[in-house]
Amino acid sequence: MRLSLLRRVGLAVAFALALSTCVFAEVRLPALIGDNMVLQQGMDAQVWGWADAGERVTVKGSWNANAVSTRAGSDGRWMVKLETPEAGGPHTISVQGQNSIELTNVMVGEVWVCSGQSNMQMSLAPSQPWHKGVLNFEEEIAEADHPLVRLFTVAPETAEEPREDCTGEWVPCSPDTVAPFSAVAYFFGREIHRELAAPIGLINTSWGGTPAEAWTSREGMETVPDLTTLQDNCDDSAARHNVDRPAFEARLKQAQAKEGDSAVSVESLVGVWDFVSGSPGSEYQATLTVSLNNGDLDVDMAWTPEESTDVSFENGVLKWSFPLPQYSPAPFECEVTVRGDTFMGTIATGDNPGNPIRGLKRASGVEDPPRLLAAAAQNCPSSLFNAMIAPLAPYAIRGSIWYQGESNTGRAYAYRRLFPAMIQDWRRVWGQGDFPFYYVQIAPFRYGDPVVAAELREAQLMTLSVPNTGMAVTLDIGDVDDIHPRNKQEVGRRLALWALAKTYGAEDLVYSGPVYRSMSVEGDAVRIEFDHVGGGLVAKDGPLTDFTIAGEDRAFVEADAVIDGDAVVVSAPGVKKPVAVRFGWTSTATPNLFNKEGLPASTFRTDDWPGVTHPDNQGER
Repeated sequence: MRLSLLRRVGLAVAFALALSTCVFAEVRLPALIGDNMVLQQGMDAQVWGWADAGERVTVKGSWNANAVSTRAGSDGRWMVKLETPEAGGPHTISVQGQNSIELTNVMVGEVWVCSGQSNMQMSLAPSQPWHKGVLNFEEEIAEADHPLVRLFTVAPETAEEPREDCTGEWVPCSPDTVAPFSAVAYFFGREIHRELAAPIGLINTSWGGTPAEAWTSREGMETVPDLTTLQDNCDDSAARHNVDRPAFEARLKQAQAKEGDSAVSVESLVGVWDFVSGSPGSEYQATLTVSLNNGDLDVDMAWTPEESTDVSFENGVLKWSFPLPQYSPAPFECEVTVRGDTFMGTIATGDNPGNPIRGLKRASGVEDPPRLLAAAAQNCPSSLFNAMIAPLAPYAIRGSIWYQGESNTGRAYAYRRLFPAMIQDWRRVWGQGDFPFYYVQIAPFRYGDPVVAAELREAQLMTLSVPNTGMAVTLDIGDVDDIHPRNKQEVGRRLALWALAKTYGAEDLVYSGPVYRSMSVEGDAVRIEFDHVGGGLVAKDGPLTDFTIAGEDRAFVEADAVIDGDAVVVSAPGVKKPVAVRFGWTSTATPNLFNKEGLPASTFRTDDWPGVTHPDNQGER
């Protein structure tokens, strides 16, 4: 009898616990669906979240008398579609399950995903050590009172598998919120807002120094078979990079106990090595905070520049400055060893030396210290797609803008296939067809190699063959001594020209500079024809520059170039039988061919001879 009673009590308690779990389970929404958000007009808005399996969830927009209901699946995920009204607001959205959520200040308008590396990440204000803020940033920030423009920044994270959620929140654009936001995205959105007078939602998901493969899913990478080795190599490197921190701390404590010393504190195990961006030959300073017993340092560097390295130690901070070596797209590594009950650390960069990299250090006596390798997690294929793109779909969007490529200059030939594959990959994930994808052609910069950037710009030019794409050229608004040029206003405006003309139907709007179409040999000269000549071709500030010409010997020489109607005629005294012409074919080219609307011509070449980034690595320069 006693046992039976206990069993009945136990069952009752179990039932009560189960019931309480059900009653107090909360419907949850992803970060992207929240107060102040913008829903894409003209499309059904996907609203989703999580609840108990089988839980009934009802969603209603204040603009519609009818609610939409569904039940959470076995995995707890649910999704509904809301028909959106015309642009406007503010609206509210109610979500009802076992609990209630009300979203306020919701607008309906145009939504754009804004992504890429540091030139997209670069904020209006100088909030990072590698940039000085945009031109006139104080004035721009003070005037950024646009409450109908909404900003969402995805927190930088990596993941080995696609995630369902990210970190971030929607905020109305104001002088208080715009300073840390992507400058290119803001100026693009501001231009669209001015022309359409509609609410604009901008989702900034970017990370400095990252390659395009990090933003592409595994499925997308597999569509380009010869790129899958990138994932394999990174998997191996990442496995060694992801150190077991608890085990490392335990070994550190053992070493400290053994020596009766606390030469290195556990709290300062991981330091951040910040590289202030600049140009080859400029001074770079890296800092790492450490705890030391004394300031007597014996410092070794595995890589040492030709010039002497200045090393100092003040208030627990080790600092050293060195000139950046001639830029190479391949990673380089610096290692610093501080002897005498101190630490050992390594640092490494990917393609962008301005990217912050985490380093490790150890106390003496720790065997086989962990070591940071060149493949940082954010540079691994699919790592940023998984954490910073996958959680955004299927949020309805109008399109995407993109500013990236600097970190792929050393593999420009691969970018010809990788970049289109990434675009198609995003379109597959969103399931909205060939949504607009407008991107920025990289600006001139002293990469070290004289032509790798030209080959990357060519790969970007070739991507215009992908449906519903557009390219903003920046050859005239770059800075060869700074990979982060400050004139982001014009970058955003040029991207907006593409959107206004091709997406929103603005008539008679010239939205592109001259783009190479064809060539024909006329005796000892070559006639180059262009698309997008607008009101006509012009040479700014003197004769045309940056044209070269070659004969059958493939030896390019500086050429004379003159405008003839809507074409350019190119020749050189020593080339009697020309076969090829190149334009802007250097990493630092700042040519002066424009159309009358002030938009510059893109880098191009008429030949297809293997370049320096060709797989056989025996290309022409």
